[in-house]
Amino acid sequence: MSPPGAPATDRAVAEYARELLEAAREERALADSKASLLLATIGVAISVGTGAVLAGSWTPTRLTPAGAALWWLGAAALTCGVALLAAAVYPRLGPGPSEPWDTTVVNFLEVNRQPSLTDLQDSLRRSAEGDFAGRSRQLRMMSQLAERKYVLIRVALWALLASVVLELAAWLTRGL
Repeated sequence: MSPPGAPATDRAVAEYARELLEAAREERALADSKASLLLATIGVAISVGTGAVLAGSWTPTRLTPAGAALWWLGAAALTCGVALLAAAVYPRLGPGPSEPWDTTVVNFLEVNRQPSLTDLQDSLRRSAEGDFAGRSRQLRMMSQLAERKYVLIRVALWALLASVVLELAAWLTRGL
C-alpha cells in the first residue's frame, strides 16, 4: 500500500477506472429502467384518456375556449415529455457517420465494425496492450451516455409536470 499523497500506481489507476466503468454502466442501466417505467406509466394514462375520447364520453370541445387552449397546451407538453423519455431509452449505437472510430475494441459495436476476423484479432491485440486507454475511452462514452439519459429524463419530468398542471387548469375552467 502506498503512503497517503504518493502517486497512484498504473495498476491502481487501471483498477479505479474499471470500478468507475462498472458504476457508469450501472447508472446507464438505472437511467434506462427509470425512463422505461415512466414511459410505460404514461402510456397507461394516455390509453385511458384516448379511450374516453374514442368512446365519445369526453372531448376537449366540451371545455371553455380558455380550457380547450390549456388542454391543448397540456397535450403538447405531454407529447414533449413522451418524446424525451423515448429519446432516453432509444439505443445509441456508437459514433455517428462523421465521427471517427478507433482501431481498438472496447464494445460490441466495434467488434461488429471490424471488416474481417483477422482485423478483429489485430484490434483485440491492440486493445489488450492498451487496456487502460480503451477502458478510459469506454468510461468516457458510458458516462456521457448516462448523463445524456438523465438530462432527458429530467427535462421530460418537467414537461410532464407542466402537462399535469395545464390539464388540471383546463379542467378547473369548466366551472367558469
